[in-house]
Amino acid sequence: MRYNRLSFEIGSFLSAILLLSFSSYLIGKPAEKLNVIIVFTDDQGYQDLGCFGSPDIRTPRIDRMAMEGMRLTSFYSANPVCSASRAALLTGCYPKRVLAGKTVLFPRDNVGLNPKETTIADLFQEDGYATACVGKWHLGEEKQSLPINQGFDEWHVGILQTTDGVLYPDGMRRSGFSEAAIAKSQTAIWESEPGKDVLKKVRPYDLEYRRYIEGDIAQASAKYIKEQAKEENPFFLYVGWSHVHYPALPHPDFEGKS
Repeated sequence: MRYNRLSFEIGSFLSAILLLSFSSYLIGKPAEKLNVIIVFTDDQGYQDLGCFGSPDIRTPRIDRMAMEGMRLTSFYSANPVCSASRAALLTGCYPKRVLAGKTVLFPRDNVGLNPKETTIADLFQEDGYATACVGKWHLGEEKQSLPINQGFDEWHVGILQTTDGVLYPDGMRRSGFSEAAIAKSQTAIWESEPGKDVLKKVRPYDLEYRRYIEGDIAQASAKYIKEQAKEENPFFLYVGWSHVHYPALPHPDFEGKS
Protein backbone atom coordinates (compact mmCIF):
# COMPACT_ATOMS: atom_id res chain seq x y z
CA MET A 1 0.00 0.00 0.00
CA ARG A 2 1.35 3.41 -0.92
CA TYR A 3 1.27 6.19 1.65
CA ASN A 4 0.94 9.88 0.98
CA ARG A 5 4.33 11.60 0.98
CA LEU A 6 2.77 14.29 3.12
CA SER A 7 2.90 11.90 6.07
CA PHE A 8 6.70 11.91 5.77
CA GLU A 9 7.11 15.63 5.26
CA ILE A 10 4.71 17.54 7.51
CA GLY A 11 6.82 19.81 9.71
CA SER A 12 6.45 21.14 13.19
CA PHE A 13 5.93 24.58 11.63
CA LEU A 14 2.35 23.43 11.08
CA SER A 15 1.99 23.03 14.83
CA ALA A 16 2.85 26.69 15.19
CA ILE A 17 0.20 27.65 12.66
CA LEU A 18 -2.44 25.54 14.34
CA LEU A 19 -1.51 26.77 17.80
CA LEU A 20 -1.93 30.31 16.57
CA SER A 21 -5.38 29.40 15.32
CA PHE A 22 -6.11 27.75 18.68
CA SER A 23 -5.07 30.92 20.52
CA SER A 24 -7.38 32.98 18.32
CA TYR A 25 -10.14 30.47 19.01
CA LEU A 26 -9.74 30.88 22.78
CA ILE A 27 -9.73 34.66 22.53
CA GLY A 28 -12.53 35.04 20.03
CA LYS A 29 -14.76 32.09 21.04
CA PRO A 30 -16.46 31.79 17.63
CA ALA A 31 -20.09 30.74 17.54
CA GLU A 32 -19.17 27.78 15.33
CA LYS A 33 -16.65 25.52 17.02
CA LEU A 34 -13.69 24.75 14.77
CA ASN A 35 -12.06 21.37 14.37
CA VAL A 36 -8.38 21.58 15.39
CA ILE A 37 -5.49 19.33 14.35
CA ILE A 38 -1.96 19.75 15.72
CA VAL A 39 0.81 17.94 13.85
CA PHE A 40 4.14 17.57 15.66
CA THR A 41 7.28 16.04 14.16
CA ASP A 42 10.18 14.53 16.12
CA ASP A 43 13.65 16.12 16.05
CA GLN A 44 13.02 18.21 12.94
CA GLY A 45 15.18 21.28 12.53
CA TYR A 46 14.16 24.77 11.42
CA GLN A 47 15.87 24.47 8.03
CA ASP A 48 14.65 20.94 7.26
CA LEU A 49 11.97 22.32 4.91
CA GLY A 50 12.21 23.93 1.52
CA CYS A 51 10.07 26.88 2.62
CA PHE A 52 12.51 27.54 5.47
CA GLY A 53 15.58 27.60 3.25
CA SER A 54 16.82 24.02 2.98
CA PRO A 55 19.10 23.68 -0.07
CA ASP A 56 18.95 19.87 -0.02
CA ILE A 57 15.60 18.69 1.38
CA ARG A 58 12.67 18.98 -1.03
CA THR A 59 9.24 19.41 0.57
CA PRO A 60 6.98 20.68 -2.24
CA ARG A 61 3.67 19.94 -0.51
CA ILE A 62 4.66 21.71 2.67
CA ASP A 63 6.09 24.57 0.62
CA ARG A 64 2.70 24.93 -1.04
CA MET A 65 0.95 24.93 2.35
CA ALA A 66 3.28 27.68 3.51
CA MET A 67 2.67 29.70 0.35
CA GLU A 68 -1.13 29.37 0.58
CA GLY A 69 -1.31 29.67 4.37
CA MET A 70 0.89 31.24 7.01
CA ARG A 71 4.60 30.80 7.75
CA LEU A 72 5.81 31.79 11.24
CA THR A 73 9.50 32.69 11.34
CA SER A 74 9.76 33.45 15.08
CA PHE A 75 8.06 30.44 16.64
CA TYR A 76 10.19 28.76 19.30
CA SER A 77 9.90 25.43 21.06
CA ALA A 78 10.49 25.46 24.81
CA ASN A 79 13.00 22.61 24.38
CA PRO A 80 14.64 20.95 21.36
CA VAL A 81 14.18 17.32 22.43
CA CYS A 82 11.49 14.64 22.73
CA SER A 83 9.63 14.65 26.03
CA ALA A 84 10.26 18.24 27.05
CA SER A 85 9.06 19.80 23.79
CA ARG A 86 5.84 17.75 23.93
CA ALA A 87 5.18 18.67 27.55
CA ALA A 88 5.54 22.36 26.73
CA LEU A 89 3.37 22.08 23.62
CA LEU A 90 0.49 20.37 25.42
CA THR A 91 0.55 22.39 28.65
CA GLY A 92 2.02 25.77 27.75
CA CYS A 93 4.39 25.39 30.71
CA TYR A 94 8.15 25.18 31.08
CA PRO A 95 8.93 21.46 30.67
CA LYS A 96 11.14 21.20 33.75
CA ARG A 97 8.16 22.27 35.82
CA VAL A 98 5.76 19.63 34.49
CA LEU A 99 8.22 16.74 33.97
CA ALA A 100 9.93 16.74 37.37
CA GLY A 101 13.11 18.19 35.90
CA LYS A 102 13.43 15.64 33.08
CA THR A 103 14.06 16.52 29.45
CA VAL A 104 13.94 13.00 27.95
CA LEU A 105 12.04 10.16 29.62
CA PHE A 106 13.66 6.74 29.40
CA PRO A 107 12.19 3.25 29.96
CA ARG A 108 11.22 2.58 33.56
CA ASP A 109 11.43 6.25 34.57
CA ASN A 110 8.80 6.57 37.27
CA VAL A 111 7.87 10.13 36.37
CA GLY A 112 5.75 11.63 33.61
CA LEU A 113 3.52 14.54 32.77
CA ASN A 114 2.17 15.94 36.01
CA PRO A 115 -1.47 14.77 36.29
CA LYS A 116 -2.44 18.05 37.96
CA GLU A 117 -1.50 20.05 34.87
CA THR A 118 -4.13 21.17 32.37
CA THR A 119 -3.45 20.11 28.79
CA ILE A 120 -4.86 21.49 25.56
CA ALA A 121 -6.91 18.28 25.33
CA ASP A 122 -8.41 18.93 28.78
CA LEU A 123 -9.56 22.36 27.63
CA PHE A 124 -11.14 20.99 24.47
CA GLN A 125 -12.88 18.22 26.41
CA GLU A 126 -14.36 20.79 28.77
CA ASP A 127 -15.72 22.64 25.75
CA GLY A 128 -17.49 19.57 24.40
CA TYR A 129 -14.91 18.40 21.88
CA ALA A 130 -14.05 14.81 21.00
CA THR A 131 -10.29 14.41 21.51
CA ALA A 132 -7.75 11.93 20.16
CA CYS A 133 -4.00 11.36 20.13
CA VAL A 134 -2.29 9.39 17.36
CA GLY A 135 1.37 8.38 17.38
CA LYS A 136 4.18 9.30 19.73
CA TRP A 137 3.42 10.29 23.33
CA HIS A 138 6.70 9.96 25.28
CA LEU A 139 5.37 11.76 28.35
CA GLY A 140 5.38 8.94 30.87
CA GLU A 141 4.38 5.30 31.25
CA GLU A 142 2.68 5.71 34.62
CA LYS A 143 -1.10 5.35 34.47
CA GLN A 144 -1.82 8.95 35.47
CA SER A 145 0.47 10.26 32.70
CA LEU A 146 -1.04 8.33 29.79
CA PRO A 147 -2.89 10.31 27.10
CA ILE A 148 -6.24 8.77 28.08
CA ASN A 149 -5.74 10.34 31.52
CA GLN A 150 -4.51 13.66 30.15
CA GLY A 151 -7.57 14.82 28.25
CA PHE A 152 -7.66 12.44 25.28
CA ASP A 153 -10.67 10.18 24.67
CA GLU A 154 -8.63 7.75 22.59
CA TRP A 155 -5.09 6.93 21.46
CA HIS A 156 -3.99 5.02 18.37
CA VAL A 157 -0.66 3.69 17.01
CA GLY A 158 0.72 4.69 20.38
CA ILE A 159 4.45 5.06 21.03
CA LEU A 160 5.06 5.34 24.76
CA GLN A 161 8.83 5.71 24.71
CA THR A 162 11.65 7.06 22.60
CA THR A 163 12.20 5.62 19.13
CA ASP A 164 15.72 4.77 20.34
CA GLY A 165 14.00 1.68 21.73
CA VAL A 166 13.96 -0.01 18.30
CA LEU A 167 17.77 -0.19 18.57
CA TYR A 168 17.88 -1.74 22.06
CA PRO A 169 17.64 -5.44 21.02
CA ASP A 170 20.70 -5.39 18.74
CA GLY A 171 22.72 -3.39 21.24
CA MET A 172 21.78 -5.72 24.09
CA ARG A 173 22.74 -8.80 22.03
CA ARG A 174 26.15 -7.33 21.32
CA SER A 175 26.53 -6.73 25.06
CA GLY A 176 25.69 -10.33 25.91
CA PHE A 177 22.21 -9.92 27.40
CA SER A 178 19.95 -12.96 27.47
CA GLU A 179 17.08 -13.24 24.99
CA ALA A 180 14.66 -13.14 27.93
CA ALA A 181 16.07 -9.78 29.03
CA ILE A 182 15.96 -8.49 25.45
CA ALA A 183 12.33 -9.55 25.04
CA LYS A 184 11.44 -7.81 28.29
CA SER A 185 12.93 -4.54 27.03
CA GLN A 186 11.20 -4.67 23.63
CA THR A 187 9.27 -1.49 22.92
CA ALA A 188 5.68 -1.80 21.70
CA ILE A 189 2.79 -0.07 19.97
CA TRP A 190 -0.26 0.60 22.15
CA GLU A 191 -3.94 1.41 21.67
CA SER A 192 -6.64 2.64 24.01
CA GLU A 193 -9.86 0.66 24.38
CA PRO A 194 -13.30 2.32 24.56
CA GLY A 195 -14.52 2.77 28.12
CA LYS A 196 -11.28 1.51 29.71
CA ASP A 197 -8.44 3.41 31.36
CA VAL A 198 -5.81 0.80 30.47
CA LEU A 199 -3.95 0.22 27.21
CA LYS A 200 -3.79 -2.74 24.87
CA LYS A 201 -0.42 -3.83 23.45
CA VAL A 202 -0.83 -4.15 19.67
CA ARG A 203 2.58 -5.25 18.35
CA PRO A 204 6.33 -4.85 18.89
CA TYR A 205 7.91 -1.59 17.81
CA ASP A 206 11.07 -2.84 16.11
CA LEU A 207 13.41 -1.86 13.29
CA GLU A 208 11.29 -3.53 10.61
CA TYR A 209 8.10 -1.79 11.72
CA ARG A 210 10.05 1.48 11.90
CA ARG A 211 9.69 1.64 8.11
CA TYR A 212 5.91 1.41 8.23
CA ILE A 213 4.80 3.27 11.34
CA GLU A 214 4.41 6.73 9.75
CA GLY A 215 2.00 5.26 7.23
CA ASP A 216 -0.04 3.69 10.03
CA ILE A 217 -0.08 6.98 11.94
CA ALA A 218 -1.30 8.73 8.78
CA GLN A 219 -4.01 6.13 8.18
CA ALA A 220 -5.22 6.21 11.81
CA SER A 221 -5.36 10.02 11.71
CA ALA A 222 -7.29 10.07 8.43
CA LYS A 223 -9.70 7.44 9.76
CA TYR A 224 -10.39 9.49 12.90
CA ILE A 225 -10.99 12.66 10.87
CA LYS A 226 -13.43 10.85 8.56
CA GLU A 227 -15.28 9.31 11.50
CA GLN A 228 -15.60 12.63 13.30
CA ALA A 229 -16.75 14.36 10.12
CA LYS A 230 -19.90 12.25 10.34
CA GLU A 231 -20.60 13.45 13.89
CA GLU A 232 -22.08 16.77 14.95
CA ASN A 233 -19.51 17.42 17.70
CA PRO A 234 -16.23 19.22 16.87
CA PHE A 235 -12.94 17.39 17.42
CA PHE A 236 -9.33 17.99 18.47
CA LEU A 237 -6.65 15.68 17.05
CA TYR A 238 -3.00 15.63 18.13
CA VAL A 239 -0.72 13.75 15.71
CA GLY A 240 2.75 12.89 17.00
CA TRP A 241 4.98 11.68 14.16
CA SER A 242 8.00 9.54 15.02
CA HIS A 243 10.15 10.86 12.16
CA VAL A 244 12.69 12.33 11.62
CA HIS A 245 14.08 10.86 14.84
CA TYR A 246 16.95 8.43 14.28
CA PRO A 247 16.83 5.79 12.84
CA ALA A 248 14.81 7.47 10.08
CA LEU A 249 14.29 4.40 7.91
CA PRO A 250 12.21 4.97 4.76
CA HIS A 251 9.06 3.11 3.82
CA PRO A 252 9.85 0.65 0.96
CA ASP A 253 7.77 2.77 -1.44
CA PHE A 254 10.10 5.72 -0.91
CA GLU A 255 13.50 4.04 -0.48
CA GLY A 256 16.06 5.64 -2.76
CA LYS A 257 13.58 8.30 -3.85
CA SER A 258 13.67 10.88 -1.08
